[in-house]
Amino acid sequence: MFFPIDRPVGLEKGDRVRIKMQILPSELVVTWEVEVWREADTRKARFTHSTFHGMLLCKEDLERTQPHFIPKLSPWGEARRSILNLCDGRRTLAEIEQEVYRHHPELFRSLGEAAAFVAEVITRYSL
Repeated sequence: MFFPIDRPVGLEKGDRVRIKMQILPSELVVTWEVEVWREADTRKARFTHSTFHGMLLCKEDLERTQPHFIPKLSPWGEARRSILNLCDGRRTLAEIEQEVYRHHPELFRSLGEAAAFVAEVITRYSL
């Protein structure tokens, strides 16, 4: 995981870095405080952050946000695209579920699993 601070802080030999974290797994909230001390009574920097208004990203996810990254859909992304392409105003929900199940057997063990995935996409993006 990447826990950012506001700005870089130059460290010198003898500096101490104190990190305090509070993790609330049930609420998906992490709070972290970083302090850099030169001596016991000289604080160089202090930062406090939380995921309450944001999200945590692992290194790989952070790399995917860089302008030079070239994205390619995962199998789940391909399945989601299939659903959206099938929402053409002519097919029924049952037909879409069957098509998705037929075209993505590696993702769904049953028609019911495919139907649940289709429902998640349809309820969010259809009219």
